[in-house]
Amino acid sequence: MLVCLGMAGLDELLREMVEHSEYSRYRISMETGVSQAQLSRFVHGQQTISIETAEVLAEFFGMEVVLRPTRSKGGK
Repeated sequence: MLVCLGMAGLDELLREMVEHSEYSRYRISMETGVSQAQLSRFVHGQQTISIETAEVLAEFFGMEVVLRPTRSKGGK
């Protein structure tokens, strides 16, 4: 399944996945290298994450982030 999201949509999807995961933030942190503090701030909306961190979290949850250039507003 392919889902197209902007960065805000990706943030929200990953936030929900971390928050409702069967895995603790400690385990997610240990397996991804993303600190528990960063995960907590992210889940509570106090901090955004970099695209690199988004890719790491997405991979942990079995997803892949694919970056594509945006279309120009002129439709070309």
